[in-house]
Amino acid sequence: MRLGLAALVLLSSATLAWAMPADEAIDRSRTLSAEHKYEEALVLLENALAEHPGDGEIQLAIIRVLSWQGNYDAAEKRIQELDKKYAGNADLLLLRANLAAYRRDHAQAVALYREVLAKAPDYEDAKAGLERALNALASDTQIFTSQISKVEEPAGEPVFAWQVDSGFEFSEFSRVDQTGWNQEFLQLTRFLDERKTAIHGKITRYDQFSSTDVEYEAGIDHTVSDNLSLYASGTIGIDADFRPEYWVTGGGALKITGANGKIMPAWLTLDGRHDTYEDTSILTAKLGLRLEPVEGWSITARAIALDPDDSRRLYGKDFRLDGRVTDTFRFYAGYADVPETVAAITVDTQTWFGGIALDLTPEATLRLGYARDDRENSYIRQVVNASVSYRF
Repeated sequence: MRLGLAALVLLSSATLAWAMPADEAIDRSRTLSAEHKYEEALVLLENALAEHPGDGEIQLAIIRVLSWQGNYDAAEKRIQELDKKYAGNADLLLLRANLAAYRRDHAQAVALYREVLAKAPDYEDAKAGLERALNALASDTQIFTSQISKVEEPAGEPVFAWQVDSGFEFSEFSRVDQTGWNQEFLQLTRFLDERKTAIHGKITRYDQFSSTDVEYEAGIDHTVSDNLSLYASGTIGIDADFRPEYWVTGGGALKITGANGKIMPAWLTLDGRHDTYEDTSILTAKLGLRLEPVEGWSITARAIALDPDDSRRLYGKDFRLDGRVTDTFRFYAGYADVPETVAAITVDTQTWFGGIALDLTPEATLRLGYARDDRENSYIRQVVNASVSYRF
C-alpha cells in the first residue's frame, strides 16, 4: 500500500512538472524542500528540466536541493558539469560557496564568497554567507599551545570587533615539597580587516616560589590568504624573579593540501621562540603537521628543539587532537614529551593535557582545562585552568 502511495506521489509530481512553467516548478521545489520532501522536489525539477532542456535556473535549483538534502557529492558533480558552460557565473559560484559551508570547509567558503562579491559587490546572499563563514572559520581557529583562542566565535552569529579574555590557573605538586602556584591573566583583542587581522594586549600575573612576576604582552595574528596565516608576539617582565626578562615568538601555518576540497587538508606549522633570562637565553623551534580528516576535527604532531645558551641542545615532541562535537561544544586532548624551562632550568617533562570549550551565548565562551606534568627527577604537577571570553 505504501509503495503504491509513493509511486502515486512521484507520478503526480512528474505530471505537475510537465505542466508547470520553469519558474513555478522551481518555486514548488522550494516549498517541498522546506517540508524536507527532497526526493519529490528533485523529481519535479528533473522532469521540468526534461521539458525545458538546458534551463540554467532549473539546473541551479537541482544543485540547491541536493545540497539541502546533504547529497554533497552529487551537488558537486552537477556544479562541475555546469562549470564547463558557466565558469565564473556568480550564481554558480555562490552555490559552490554554500556547498563548501555545508561541508564545514569554512576557509574555502570564505574564499568563494569573496570571489562572488568581487564579481557582484551587491550580492546580498553572498554578503550574508561570507559573514556566517567568517564567524564559523573564527570558531574553528585554535591556538595550539593555549586554552585561549584569539579568534573564536560560534558560527552563524554577528561578526564582533572586540574580544576580552580572563582566566586563572592553579597548580599543586607531589613527589617534592613545593607550594602551589597561581596564575591570572586579562587579554583584550581587536579584530580588523574582516577578521583577517587580530591585535592583542595581555597582562599575566604569576605567583610561584613565594614570589610574584608580572608579564606584559602584545602581539598580532594575520591571515595572509586562505592557505597561509602568520603571527608574532612578545612580552616584557619588570624585575622578573623566575619568568624570562622578555621573550619573543613568531610563526605560522601553511596549507599544503586540500585547497580544492578533494584531498584531506594538511597544514605545515612552524613556531619559534626566544626566551631571555638574567643569566641565560633559550631558543625553541617547533615544526609540525596538522591534518584535518573530518570537518571540525584535527590531529597535530610537532617535533621540538630547544637550544639553551649554557648546555646541549634538547629535543621533544607533542601530539594533539581537537574535535568539534556540536556547534557550541569543542574539546582537545594531547601528550607532550618536551624539555620544560622553569626558573631558567630546563628539564625533560612528560605532560598529558585536555580541555573543553563551551559557547554559553553568541557572545560568551567558557573554557576548562587540565594538565599533568611529570618533571624528571623533580615534581609531579597537576594543573587546572578556567577562562571566559566575551565578544562585543
